[in-house]
Amino acid sequence: MTSNEENKGNSLSPSKEEIKACQFHEWYPTFRRQRATIRSVVIPLEGHIAFIKYLLNDSEDGLRLPSFTRTSAFISEVATKSTSDNLDMLTEEYDFRELDNLIEEGIEKLGGTIMPKLNWSSPKDASWINGNGSLKCKNAGDVYLLLKSSDFIIHDLLYAFDGCARTDDIDNKSINKGDISINYHLILRKWCNLFPSMEFRCFVSNHRLIAISQRNHSQYYPHLEKQKLEIQDNIASFFIENVKRIFADGKVQNYVFDCYIDKGRRVWLIDFNVWGETTDSLLFDWNELKNLSPQIVEHVGPKVRFVCGSKYVRPDPLASYRAPIDTLDLTSKDFAQFMSLCTSSTNDEDSSAQSS
Repeated sequence: MTSNEENKGNSLSPSKEEIKACQFHEWYPTFRRQRATIRSVVIPLEGHIAFIKYLLNDSEDGLRLPSFTRTSAFISEVATKSTSDNLDMLTEEYDFRELDNLIEEGIEKLGGTIMPKLNWSSPKDASWINGNGSLKCKNAGDVYLLLKSSDFIIHDLLYAFDGCARTDDIDNKSINKGDISINYHLILRKWCNLFPSMEFRCFVSNHRLIAISQRNHSQYYPHLEKQKLEIQDNIASFFIENVKRIFADGKVQNYVFDCYIDKGRRVWLIDFNVWGETTDSLLFDWNELKNLSPQIVEHVGPKVRFVCGSKYVRPDPLASYRAPIDTLDLTSKDFAQFMSLCTSSTNDEDSSAQSS
């Protein structure tokens, strides 16, 4: 088979089956049994519809957390302080106390700190609102704040099949209207202090590892180039031994996976993503990846690409999700005061408008 014939199947519009295969709860059990990925707790949300509705509710009076949940001190300042009547109404409308208990139990089971996500996405676009500027959560209220503040989470809930390849029986619009059932899961991943320089995105085409990119391409890490061959060998060996034809039982031949190399040179699987333009190709271009010759890759190994100097760094794709500039240097106490001033200012404007 020629490379052109092989590449015909490398469509940049993933199928429904390929998207579903990348759901965390689909692949986690297999790779956890191999001890190839980070310990996590998977909570099915099938019986917690109130929680899904809570995440989707676009409240006009700010971010409200249920009265029954615990939060970190900073989170308590950021979340809207509703009146007791409003809190009672919120609790009555979105009563998911059973789930709240499951989350607290899961956090305790994983050592007291976790990172949350849904089937596909983590709320990394909302990390700025967390007191520590990361996805690190210590209790259920922290989890709710991040999930409810994230556009990425909304995408999981409403547009999971956006960009999906059209099939004979169903098109994208009917998929996104909910005609295809999705079993949502809340994922609690054990918190680990990972070095961003050692995170990598790996591209697999026709069951071959064809390319490896530095994950955090908005930074220059001088040591990466010196370790290039070692990194390539570590990841290639991990792929052959732990991932190749094991992911999705070998039924999906084109996909992307993220991994991490620790200080002991052990490779850890972080996540799977679909092969296509909905996944960030980082230091590569999707057309370039699609047209890489499998024969050349098989002979010389996967193509590895790092940021090779400060002038070559790329813009941070999450930059547009940062906090408003006026809040960047505020402490938690000042932030609460700032929010209070904004509320007072809005009320004053409303009063002036009514009097005029």
